[in-house]
Amino acid sequence: SVREAAAGGCPPLIGVRLRIVNGPARPDCRRSSDAMLAEVAGDPKLKLVVLAARWPLYRDRPPFYDPNSPRVGMQVDSRPGPASLTAPLGWTLDAIHQRNPAARIVVVGPVPELVFVPPECLAQARHLHQDEAFCHRAPAGPALARARPAEAEIAAALAERPWARTVTPSAGLCGQDACRTALDGRLIYFDDDHLSASGARRLVPGWLDAALGPASPPRPQQP
Repeated sequence: SVREAAAGGCPPLIGVRLRIVNGPARPDCRRSSDAMLAEVAGDPKLKLVVLAARWPLYRDRPPFYDPNSPRVGMQVDSRPGPASLTAPLGWTLDAIHQRNPAARIVVVGPVPELVFVPPECLAQARHLHQDEAFCHRAPAGPALARARPAEAEIAAALAERPWARTVTPSAGLCGQDACRTALDGRLIYFDDDHLSASGARRLVPGWLDAALGPASPPRPQQP
């Protein structure tokens, strides 16, 4: 069975305050974090806790190639200056581990954020009777430049916490030049930064197996 403790637009982190730039603070994010910890503490049978978010959104401004992305400001409690994921993620991992030391914890790193929306690309290609294969690859440079800082901060938070693991989606989805947007001819993205339902069903179980097993995370593949 699976239980979800989440709120849209809120990272699974404690010790942070969020604000939409030029907008109000978001107190609901604190309530979401408190609810998540309450569920973890209240369920001794819980075996696995998975933390997932659009991590780059909370540590940096939106990518230049995504003008529709919200601008979110994250302030870390007692830490002035630019926000980093490392400290609040570490606090969150410690809080979960202290409340339920038997539960395993996996942090799913950022899904590569693309320079176009694959479903829109596919619809246009079909409308214009063009080759759909063009929509199955996206440039890796911008996506990896966006993901790498967040991946490094996640790795730093886990460095001294061997009871927590992470998996890096970009390692399996992106090569040196391109990131996959489709598998076996079927799109795996819902928009430019979320997996589709079918993409998640195909990819996430393998990611969790890789994180929880003794083997190293998958090596980058050339799309």
